[in-house]
Amino acid sequence: MPLALDAVALAVAPAAVLDLWPWPLLVLHADGTALFANASARRALERGRGGLGVEGSQVAPLADEARPRWLAALRAAACGEPCLVRLGAGGARPVASLSCAPATRGRGLVVCVLEGGETLVASRVAAYARMHGLTAGEAQVLARLAAGESVKRVASSRGSSEATVRSQVKTILAKTGRHSIRDAVTDLLRCPPLLDPDEASRAP
Repeated sequence: MPLALDAVALAVAPAAVLDLWPWPLLVLHADGTALFANASARRALERGRGGLGVEGSQVAPLADEARPRWLAALRAAACGEPCLVRLGAGGARPVASLSCAPATRGRGLVVCVLEGGETLVASRVAAYARMHGLTAGEAQVLARLAAGESVKRVASSRGSSEATVRSQVKTILAKTGRHSIRDAVTDLLRCPPLLDPDEASRAP
């Protein structure tokens, strides 16, 4: 006797499972049109957490100056290039990071995970650093480069020379077996968060 499967239950099950995931997760078209938001993402959007809000059916940054970066990140991810975008300008606006990756090949869908505040994807970086034996300094350099900072800016913010940062980049590439920092960032963005959001917000 064939097994009777409830098609509606099968369709609802994945959404129900994703609603249990503590990280805010969105599935979007490349233009920001929302197809799915789990429970954490719906709460974040209602509160404007991370500087994101909803306009009609589109998810968009609350700050106008962040919109070009947001749309560029979505387009890049829809074309197969995972990326990290930081939203918010600090001060009154919360700062958040969104990891964006292609959801499907050739269909222009993007999966975004909202990772809050000053941690700058600390849980994801921690998991990746453990996996590849990166030092704390190397992990910090990789996180900043993943956020789109230049080598010069990373060096300035760390109080070190550009030569030191370039040396750390070479070490990161050797340890991870990657040919470019772009490849290492792609790997980093595929790495799942190690901690839940509350723990990540307390991470050093």
